[in-house]
Amino acid sequence: MRTLFLLPLAAALLPAALFAEPLDPNSSADPAVLHSEIDSVTVYPSSALVTRLAPVDLPGAQVGEFVFPGLPMSLDPETVRVRAEGFEVMGVETRQRFVKELPSERLAELKAKETVLVSELGLLQMSLASAGENADYFAELLKKGPVKKEEAGKDGETETWARGSEFLLKGYREALGAKRAVKDDVDAKAEQLKELRSEIASGADGRGHQVRDVFLTLEGPAGRAGELELSYLVRGASWAPSYDLRADRKLDLVELVYRAGVIQTTGEDWNDVELLLSTANPEVGAEAPALGALWLSLWDPEAGRRSRKAYRGFADEAPADAASMAPMEQAAQSDDYFASVLEGAGSLRYRVARRESVPSRSDKSTVLVGRSRLAVEAEHYCVPAQDENVWLRGRTTNTSPWVMLPGPAAVYFGGDFVGRTNMDSVRLGEDFELDLGLDPGLTFERIELEKTAGSSGFFGSRATETHSWRLVFKARNAVGMLPNGTVPVFVQGVLPRSSDERLEVDLDHAVPPLSKAERWKKARADEGILTWDLRVPRDGEATIEWGFELSFPEDMEISR
Repeated sequence: MRTLFLLPLAAALLPAALFAEPLDPNSSADPAVLHSEIDSVTVYPSSALVTRLAPVDLPGAQVGEFVFPGLPMSLDPETVRVRAEGFEVMGVETRQRFVKELPSERLAELKAKETVLVSELGLLQMSLASAGENADYFAELLKKGPVKKEEAGKDGETETWARGSEFLLKGYREALGAKRAVKDDVDAKAEQLKELRSEIASGADGRGHQVRDVFLTLEGPAGRAGELELSYLVRGASWAPSYDLRADRKLDLVELVYRAGVIQTTGEDWNDVELLLSTANPEVGAEAPALGALWLSLWDPEAGRRSRKAYRGFADEAPADAASMAPMEQAAQSDDYFASVLEGAGSLRYRVARRESVPSRSDKSTVLVGRSRLAVEAEHYCVPAQDENVWLRGRTTNTSPWVMLPGPAAVYFGGDFVGRTNMDSVRLGEDFELDLGLDPGLTFERIELEKTAGSSGFFGSRATETHSWRLVFKARNAVGMLPNGTVPVFVQGVLPRSSDERLEVDLDHAVPPLSKAERWKKARADEGILTWDLRVPRDGEATIEWGFELSFPEDMEISR
């Protein structure tokens, strides 16, 4: 249910004449001004839909003229829509208006305030001078020192004063304190006067800004009261997801914190609004692209080469033909658009749990989308040929209520910040992997056993190359240990692929055998990636040995 602070109707329908700047200088009868509040905002990747609510009534007529004044210039007039329960909206019009920074009444008010501030500042400066003289007086007495007893005579009062070095010091400190206090008041008053004069100067030189006003005509029964809903699209707003991943050493759960960074420079603040985050893109439109005819023709390559030679350099100087480029640009935009839809499984929209305030500024405002705990199956992963580290990953399922969109993630392990990674798009119920940084408790050594060249076949007609390695893994206080005391690690290497049938590649040996798990089959078939599911005992070692052989015609060389 929407909530709105409802002003008394008499105050909600103030005549436009009370405004310093007329809403419509050419109109003989100004419309009643509607005082509205932003109730909800739906943020898209590059825009936002703003919804305002305002109370309205028709006290003594069946037709009334009203206006929503001072809306931002980022408003798209084509997207303005008005809904009014119990009324008929007869017409809606958006107009542009120039607003001075300072209306004449406000300028006169500020100048009167300037006169008062100048007088107050003068009095404070006089007090500051007096306090300074008082402090200087005590300072001079302290320099001379207290009067000695034998010099004071028999005058008891003089003798008391002469022994009063503490009295002098106390007086000096009090005088200094009073001076500082008055100095602070002088500085504060001077700053107020500076800001006031700056505001006066901005109004005196006629500076101002453009705004949009939305005028509407309502028809309904006389005396009816109700609520208007105004919605419009504004430019200059966007949002993007970000995540925190927090795991402990048990690695049975990972806390996922889903946040959204909202940036809006629309020209109006969103204060205490219902905030929704959407992946829809109104900028793209609702019309699907139409498929046209595809025309083909033939060309003579030799003629083309002659033409390019004759007109060398022309292409660098001549502008691109806009007509010929347009289809390519449209295709690229369509590809980008449909890719984003596929990533998000259609348009998604998140309603933020509590009402939020997002000021119009260039800095990002971060809001919480949600928090969830995901059960995790820990695993280690390494690619010895490319990297000397063993990395920690968590396999999990998206059991949260939210589809995860691509975005950066900060990874924490225990109380430490591990680093940053990137989240891919993850649908509800979909399995995915979380990168959790490296595990220094699991190390390995890669030893090259063989790298030899030889020949094979009849009369040595084919050349051969043999490569083999040994990988020795050690576990020392590694995380993610299984109940049987071993640490699982997936080790990957690559078996070269041949694009020439004359070059043969054979896996010579692999000990222990390669993993037969379904998840690795496609990578092996498509890219030759080999995977071992190795179990390293606690405070122990585990070893992999593997190699391959290349065979090719003796008069040829391998191009790598």
